[in-house]
Amino acid sequence: MPSNSKTSRKNARQGNILHQHYLEKMDLVNRAMQGKSDLGQVMQDVLDSLLVVFECDRAWLVYPCDPESPTWQVPMERTRPEYPGVLPIGVELPLDPVGAEVYRILRETDGPVQFSPGGEHPVPREMAEGFQVQSFLAMAFYPRIGKPWSFGLHQCSYARIWDEEDKRLFQEIGRRLSDVLTSLLAYQNLEASEQELKHLIDSSPVAMLVSSGADEHVEWINNKFVELFGYTIEDMPDVEHWWPLAYPDPEYRKMLEAEWHDRVTKAIEGRGQIDPVEADVTCKDGSLRHIEFRMSSIGEKHLITFMDLTEHKRMEEAVRASEAELRTLISAMTDVIFVGNSEGRYLKIIETNPSLLYKPSQDLLGKTLHEVFPKDQADFFLNHLREALATQKSVNFEYSLSIDDKKMWFYATATPISDDQTLMVARDITSRKLAEEALQERERHSQSLLRLSKRLEQAQTYTEVLNAAHDEVRSIIGYQNLWVYLLTEDRKYAHALVSDGVIPDTVMSEEWAATLSIQGDRMLEEIAEAKDIVVVEDARTDERTNKEIVAQIGNRTIVNVPIFFFEKHLGSVGMGTFGSEGVRVPSESEKEYLKAMASHMAVSLDRVHLLNERKRAEESLRDSEEKYRLLHEHAGVGIGYYKPNGEIISFNQMAARHMGGSPEDFNEKSIYDIFPKQEADFYMDRIKQSLTSETAFEYEDHLTLPSGEKWFLSLFAKISDIQGNIVGVQIISQDITERKRAEEEEHRLNRELRAISNCNQTLMRAVDEQTLLNDICRIVCDEAGYRLAWVGYAEHDEARSIRPVAWDGANSDFISDIQLSWADNTENGSGATGVAIRSGEAVYIQDISTDPRTAPWRELLLGYGYRSNIALPLKDDKANVFGVMGIYSEEVNAFTPGEIRLLEELAGDLAFGITTLRTRARRRQAEAELRASEERFRTFVEKANDIVYTISPDGVFTYISPNWKEILGHETSEVEGQLFEAFIHPDDLAACRDVLRRAIHNSEKISGIEYRVKHKDGSWRWHTSNASVLRDADNNMVSYLGIARDITEKKRVEEALWKSSQMWKLALENMPAFVFWKDRHSVYLGCNYLFAANAGLESIEDIVGLTDFDLPWKNTEAESYRADDRLVMETGLPKLNYEETQLTADGRVTNVRTSKIPLRGLDGEIIGVLGTFEDITERKQMEQDLIAREREYRVLLENIPDLIVRYDKDLRRIYVNPAWEKASGLSADEVIGIHPRDVPRVPAPMNNQYFKKLQQALSDGIVQTVEFTWVNAYGAALSLEYIIVPEFDQHGNINGALSVGRDITERKHHEREREVIVVVSAALRKATTRTEILNVILDQLVSLFDADGATLVLPNARTGGYVDEMGRGIIGERMIGLSIPPGKGVCNWVIQNRQPYMTNHADQDEHFYRPDLLGDSRCIAAVPLIARDLVIGALWIARQAEITEQDLRLLNAIADIAANAIHRVILNEQTEQQLHHLTALHQIDVAITTNFDLNVTLNLILSNVREELEVDAASVLLLDPVTHTLDYASGLGFHTRNIERSHVGIGVGCAGRAALEYRTICCRDLTDQSGPFSRSSLLAGEGFEVHYATPLVVKGQVKGVLEVFHRRGFDPNTEWIDYFETLATQAAIAIESASLMENLQRSNSELMLAYDATIEGWSRALDLRDRETEGHTQRVADMALKLAERMGMSNGEKQDLWRGALLHDIGKMGIPDAILHKPGKLTDPEWEIMRQHPVYAYNMLAPITYLRHALDISYCHHEKWDGSGYPRGLKGEEIPLTARVFAVVDVFDALTSDRPYRKAWSKEKVYEYIREQAGKQFDPKIVSVFLESKLAE
Repeated sequence: MPSNSKTSRKNARQGNILHQHYLEKMDLVNRAMQGKSDLGQVMQDVLDSLLVVFECDRAWLVYPCDPESPTWQVPMERTRPEYPGVLPIGVELPLDPVGAEVYRILRETDGPVQFSPGGEHPVPREMAEGFQVQSFLAMAFYPRIGKPWSFGLHQCSYARIWDEEDKRLFQEIGRRLSDVLTSLLAYQNLEASEQELKHLIDSSPVAMLVSSGADEHVEWINNKFVELFGYTIEDMPDVEHWWPLAYPDPEYRKMLEAEWHDRVTKAIEGRGQIDPVEADVTCKDGSLRHIEFRMSSIGEKHLITFMDLTEHKRMEEAVRASEAELRTLISAMTDVIFVGNSEGRYLKIIETNPSLLYKPSQDLLGKTLHEVFPKDQADFFLNHLREALATQKSVNFEYSLSIDDKKMWFYATATPISDDQTLMVARDITSRKLAEEALQERERHSQSLLRLSKRLEQAQTYTEVLNAAHDEVRSIIGYQNLWVYLLTEDRKYAHALVSDGVIPDTVMSEEWAATLSIQGDRMLEEIAEAKDIVVVEDARTDERTNKEIVAQIGNRTIVNVPIFFFEKHLGSVGMGTFGSEGVRVPSESEKEYLKAMASHMAVSLDRVHLLNERKRAEESLRDSEEKYRLLHEHAGVGIGYYKPNGEIISFNQMAARHMGGSPEDFNEKSIYDIFPKQEADFYMDRIKQSLTSETAFEYEDHLTLPSGEKWFLSLFAKISDIQGNIVGVQIISQDITERKRAEEEEHRLNRELRAISNCNQTLMRAVDEQTLLNDICRIVCDEAGYRLAWVGYAEHDEARSIRPVAWDGANSDFISDIQLSWADNTENGSGATGVAIRSGEAVYIQDISTDPRTAPWRELLLGYGYRSNIALPLKDDKANVFGVMGIYSEEVNAFTPGEIRLLEELAGDLAFGITTLRTRARRRQAEAELRASEERFRTFVEKANDIVYTISPDGVFTYISPNWKEILGHETSEVEGQLFEAFIHPDDLAACRDVLRRAIHNSEKISGIEYRVKHKDGSWRWHTSNASVLRDADNNMVSYLGIARDITEKKRVEEALWKSSQMWKLALENMPAFVFWKDRHSVYLGCNYLFAANAGLESIEDIVGLTDFDLPWKNTEAESYRADDRLVMETGLPKLNYEETQLTADGRVTNVRTSKIPLRGLDGEIIGVLGTFEDITERKQMEQDLIAREREYRVLLENIPDLIVRYDKDLRRIYVNPAWEKASGLSADEVIGIHPRDVPRVPAPMNNQYFKKLQQALSDGIVQTVEFTWVNAYGAALSLEYIIVPEFDQHGNINGALSVGRDITERKHHEREREVIVVVSAALRKATTRTEILNVILDQLVSLFDADGATLVLPNARTGGYVDEMGRGIIGERMIGLSIPPGKGVCNWVIQNRQPYMTNHADQDEHFYRPDLLGDSRCIAAVPLIARDLVIGALWIARQAEITEQDLRLLNAIADIAANAIHRVILNEQTEQQLHHLTALHQIDVAITTNFDLNVTLNLILSNVREELEVDAASVLLLDPVTHTLDYASGLGFHTRNIERSHVGIGVGCAGRAALEYRTICCRDLTDQSGPFSRSSLLAGEGFEVHYATPLVVKGQVKGVLEVFHRRGFDPNTEWIDYFETLATQAAIAIESASLMENLQRSNSELMLAYDATIEGWSRALDLRDRETEGHTQRVADMALKLAERMGMSNGEKQDLWRGALLHDIGKMGIPDAILHKPGKLTDPEWEIMRQHPVYAYNMLAPITYLRHALDISYCHHEKWDGSGYPRGLKGEEIPLTARVFAVVDVFDALTSDRPYRKAWSKEKVYEYIREQAGKQFDPKIVSVFLESKLAE
């Protein structure tokens, strides 16, 4: 026995005593429940025991406890004699609403429900009167068989109230009763089911056989076995007799018998079942049936079922044959073929060529077009499919798809094959489409470049240039993004620009996205050196890309095109795809297009660059001024400027906010307007003192302002203008109110903490609750300084009153008399105490005099001197509020947030102390009660009939009752102290351990667990136990208490009965058919597993009690099934093998074959119906599929464009499809059954090569291909391509061939066209001029068509007709120069009608203009030349040989190429002209940005005007804003200087009108003195004839006029006018730029002085904030300038040094006061914050361009020479020079000045320190200069 057994036993017995009475009563009930198998007797005995245990008047059982049931009954009722039962036993009664409501309440409640007067559930009146009951206790319980039951107790003699112990006992009895009924009902059902199952199996429509023993004796066969095979049990007394009967063929029998015996052996050794076996069985009548066998075993018995698959196999063979024919056809086809319905759903896909499918077939089948394709594409397909269904005719259409990232084109035919299905055949026509698209692509590229060049002329910004290029790239190639890298002059960096495209946010936020370093970036390095396009196919995998950037941005394909401006490499234009756009690499033609686009962009980018440089210089100064203003306005301190007389100059935002207004509110006001006179005089004295002082003054003031009571630290300092004159005073004020308040709060909280500490000590020593409360109240008042403290407990009486239990403080006795409540609906409960108890949260009132919650007691409280109070809830260990602590103060707003947190902590500690004291008292009382009950429990245990035991938490028996020896043979001493596992059967150990674990951890009560226990004689006995866990008052587990009963005999009976029924149940469950049986009312009595699964039920038991209307079938199906049931039961005749439909649980509609027979009882009476059905859905589907497949096969053959022929093995045609008939010109009747050589009406026999391949396929069985030319019955030559596929019979013998051909005549023509186009295109690419291109075209025409002549016809502008401009060949050269009048000739007709023309009899054709020039070449073809939808001419050829339609089509294709080539040359000429213009504009831009001398710039502009516009003279007139006249400014090309005397009024003459009307004005005849030109006399000697004038406009204002003169008449086009106006724009910009630069230079010096004054103000503000370093800034600035002078630094460097020194500590504005002003040593975290001030300085000043060079000091003055400084750890000369200089003087001044934490050092000591730090902290060279100069002396 373990050493701790005595302790365990003691603990267990203590726990047992707690359950003594409970177990005594449960023992009485258990005796009634156990040891019986008669259900009625058990129910009677249990109810009798309830009458005794509960001393009630009536006990009853009701079934079912179901509010939805129509009826109910009382299976058993027991009563006292004076209160007899009122209902018959076992009789079904209708359920009324009252009873249904009671059942509903019971079902919704987990446990007993009490019905009594005044309770939650009163006794229903009908029950009280009908059953003479005054109260009752009832409960629902749930046996695992059938519906819920209920049982209850009636108290008729008085209105009894059951206590919680009664209810707990009642609930446990219900739980055990549920287990007992489950067992008894199961036993009862088991007996009944054996006979029922045997009867059902014998009536089954599935053949079955049962054998047993090693000799496989046949015990039983059912009726269906005899019906199916004809053999009886006499024919086959054992299985060995079956084999020769069923399988007369010895070989077949031997093979099958070996397989069967092998599977049977494995089944017996394993899981008892064999996998299905199929075989052909010979029946008694000699017929063959294909059967599937299954076997299941129980012990030595075997059940074999036989499923007839004969019909199913026949159907499978038919389907296979049909599929073989279709596969043969498919193997010879390459088209896409599928069947779809009107919804666009893929019903079937014939995989002739999977590579052409949009997705794999498995991803398409069953899907609709809208689930596969984008909506537009799906709509397109669906419309054509529905058109075919609507018209019941074939519909043809073309479409394209992207397959494997490749665009594919298809020609499709949709053919209806039923009212709802179509067959679609799609053929790949990609090659043809690609040739067409190539021509269209070249035209699109040319048009795009023309549009781009026009937009680039007007572009003024990078964005406009990029957007113009982006728009074209997006429309031509589809890239959604475009950017440019512009290289710097040193080629070390690249500026990245982006367009307005769809760019990820991570790429850009401004026009300049980034400046990137080229070195080390492989991609940029390659781009910077590239002379050609650089393509990255996939940035995610390419080794040249930066993967971090790629991951951030999401690049996929990247294309970079180099940009060259003349020989200068400007950079590259990039584009590509991102993220889900995928990979998209440009084609070769697209690359050529991109190169041309980059050339167009080069000039515009260079021009914009120069414009931006000029604008950036102008805006930089404006930005600096604005940033200085914003910094001043938004500074964190108040800054005000005052005149010497006190008048306010300006306030910043913070200063105005201090005074309760905005800066504008104080303009033109005086200090006397914002302060009372006394205060204003006080401030005026300070202002006057500051005006005369060289140093600033600092003051600390407490002010009452509009914004409230405030404390300020203010600095007064005088300010001077540029000349040094004193102009006023600057006052910088910092709000220090929060700092002052924090100091007061700290004092208050320290007092609170001392009081809490004393309270905690009191709590630790407390032994009495009242003493504790009194002491706490005293400490709160005496030490925390409050006026009153008290504690009250929340009472749960009707008034919910609060009972004061302790109090202390001034006038505290009134607390005992005041009426307080925590009710939420009374005035007394509205105060802080009531709310605190209800809410569980602290409630405080900061002003009793005004807070409405104190209304009932306000006068009383104020009279006692209380001004604010707080109520703190007291909570127990379960967070329930049991009281409140109230504290009152004599101050208003006495409770700060910090103070409230401390008081909440105090209340929590007090509540914990109270709870602890109460827990100790309860434990002492419980221990006394425990000892008193121990003896009573021992007496009960020893009298019990069952074994009572206890087990310790570690599984050791700590007690067993004496009757263990009587039941199991062991002495008590042999068991106690042993592990319980030693007595449990090994197979039951896991379950017992799990029960014990759950009981211990979850406190579960265990009922009815069954297990085997070892008897002393070695046998095993079955026991059942009920048990629970016993715990002590602290909820600690004491032991596991159980009561065990021997149930061995019951188990033996159940096992025997179970084995007897399992064989029949197994037969039913494994029957390969759906089996069910119903009663006379068509209510289901049972079914097998197949049927249950089909009906969506989880188990076969769930079917019991249901009808067909409760199952998934349709209502119409259910009604039909029930009608069949009635027919079978009424007639007594079976209804066999009829077909019907059934809706299954998963929503499928199935076809079933059903049989029903009457179900008879043992007495022969019909008691129901037995039915079976088999699912024939698959078989029906196979039949339908076979019909559909044959129909599809026929439709496919008749509608595909391929030529289909089937041959037998003798080469006779046995089938030809309509496409073959159409192509051959022969009908099927003419060729079917005839050898091809015997077919009449064919001018030439079938090609011999074809027949050789056909014979080879039939002999070798290998697929053959052949291509040949055949002349059909019409005499037309067809190019054919055939695939010949051999066909085989079911035995693998060749029995014919399928030949699938395709007419490739059209393809051959296209191939020739493509070859010609390639040749012509290659020749054109080599030509560079217009003449060369025309010669190439004509030479190729003569060569390709073997023509006698080829001619190009172009418009004749002079005659309005046409002229043969160029010709080749004999005929063509005759025609050169021939002028064709308007309306005459074939080419005139072709051009006018935009259509080709062909004749082989030109000499007879009235359209031809000069047939006499043709000679014998009378066959003519002419085609128009069309480019950009514009006819630009015509081509024609002449020859003697006939011209065909194919020739005309080829000529038309060449004409398309020629038109585009000619048009491209024209565009190139225009582009060159545009490039020339852009170059000139670029030169003007350079002049504007590099030279601000207006005369020089205007002369350059006028020079370009004369050259580019080809005019004789040009001049600029500028508008005088005073006289409003246009005066001469500059001119070129004039013979005299008279033009310089030009003074033109606005609106006068051409120039005046141009200025007035804001448009270009033209005067075409200057010789006309009366014309609009006003200066004819002035320029009379110049000989000018034409004059153009255009205004010079900038930002909507006219600055002057640009005018040009020409001495000959000319009529310029639109492009000339546009360029003229563009030059005028450039001239206007030059004039405006010169004016702006002059103004900027003038204001720059003024700004510099203002900025420096502001910097000095900031420096003084810093001194204000850090008083310990006052004067330090000015001293180190002065000393730094002296040291810089000694070091020979430039004036610019010294200026930056001075500004940086003044602002070196500006970053400290971001350091909290608590750290900056801390008197002691800073902690490590505080130092980390302090070291951030250089970073704060950098962030504050970096945006200010003006201070950029001064940043070095504020950012780097804490860096050290050896690299140990902060913030960046710079080392040596990495530290800027100015910062290194400043660091020395900064340390010198700091060490020679007093600080709170140390006294100033002597200069000698400081010099020595600096000398030591040379090479460590300081630059050694600077230290040397500093020490030598003795600057501080």
